[in-house]
Amino acid sequence: MDLICVIDISDDYISGWVTNEDQYQSFDVVKGGKINIVHELPKHQYKSYSDFAEIIGKFNPYTFFFRQAVLIDPENFDGVKAAYEKHIAIHGEI
Repeated sequence: MDLICVIDISDDYISGWVTNEDQYQSFDVVKGGKINIVHELPKHQYKSYSDFAEIIGKFNPYTFFFRQAVLIDPENFDGVKAAYEKHIAIHGEI
């Protein structure tokens, strides 16, 4: 599972988008918890990752997707936070 977007982040809550081999998935996760998938969208419905990001961005104009996905390991709050921090260390704040 790879992190592609963080919409909201605090000391005890994170929400955003992840991707796997077949789907884009919106998620949320609380501190100490595992990732909760809220909504799933099949990748085959989109021409590309850019197409997906542009379409979602039309409905949520303040949602910014990463240029490159970041692996989440382990798949829990700490893993998501670490993946986000890795992205920020490489690319800076969005």
